Amino acid sequence: MFYKSKTSSSHANPFFSSLQILFDQAQRSVKQQLHNFVKEDVRKFKETKKHFDRVREDMEIAQVKNAQAPRNKPHEVEEAGGTLSITRKCFRHLALDYVLQVRHGESSLENKLNVP
Repeated sequence: MFYKSKTSSSHANPFFSSLQILFDQAQRSVKQQLHNFVKEDVRKFKETKKHFDRVREDMEIAQVKNAQAPRNKPHEVEEAGGTLSITRKCFRHLALDYVLQVRHGESSLENKLNVP
């Protein structure tokens, strides 16, 4: 029952073709941005995570050594306590860096994808 004119369909084809081109360009742009994000930001994140894990293990070792230090040898207790103190400070600093790296990655991804 609907009458379809030839002129309306001939005008619609270029319009849909233009939309398809715009969609393809947007898709390629998002794909490239995600590729760059994975290539750069995720690699940095993984490096920071590895470093964080190493320092965490060092802190656990320092805690064990501090707990096992013989209390009748004040020099060993003092050395183990100093090592633990330094390792804790390093761990706290690196934990903040790690959280900052995670937040930066999240915000970077949101900005690249324009997610509110």
